[in-house]
Amino acid sequence: MDLYQTIKKRYSCRSYSSKQIEQEKLERILEAGRQAPSAKNLQDWRFVIVTDEEKRKQVAIAANEQMFIATAPAIIIGCSNTDYAMRCGQKISSIDVAIAMEHIALAATAEGLATCWIGSFFPEKVRKVLDIPEQIEIIELMPIGYPADKETHRPSMAKKTQINLEKCKGCDLCIDVCPKAAIRKSGISNKKGYDYVEVDIELCNGCGACYIICPDCCFTLIETVGSAR
Repeated sequence: MDLYQTIKKRYSCRSYSSKQIEQEKLERILEAGRQAPSAKNLQDWRFVIVTDEEKRKQVAIAANEQMFIATAPAIIIGCSNTDYAMRCGQKISSIDVAIAMEHIALAATAEGLATCWIGSFFPEKVRKVLDIPEQIEIIELMPIGYPADKETHRPSMAKKTQINLEKCKGCDLCIDVCPKAAIRKSGISNKKGYDYVEVDIELCNGCGACYIICPDCCFTLIETVGSAR
């Protein structure tokens, strides 16, 4: 599956099939998490995989009784083994684990599975259920499995691209990088005599590639009503 398709397809699943996850798939997904970047390459993330049915129920209870979590054949507990803080003052634990868990979520989607980020839980209750050592910080829970529901879309703010026609010099770099072929020559010259480009708002997905590459800062990202999962 194409990376951009995977990103769009990922959603927060709250109902799972009883079908077990193939071991080779689970290993590939966890390897994707292991490949995530971490501060100073400390690789501080640790993953606890919960497959026992009774333990899954107890974890769900510890997560504000969100019992749908227990319907997943596995729950990944994202943890960190360090309290190291970066020079900016931010602790790396939650950042590193979040990056790794999103790698896992996207890899799961690519494998035909679904996940859900869970931040509403009581760490000490989860610790007690799973006998996780005191020095390990519990950051995130993530049920994973084959979905039993349909993808759900929630309203959010999406971004589209807008171009300043008078700045455009027709260099065409934006046309080359646009993944949706939403930018094309207009066939019309601006006041400076340049054949400027135009943006098809219906095709634009607001990825920002044109915004980044434009040498004349012609592009801006504007917010429009879109959808997120």
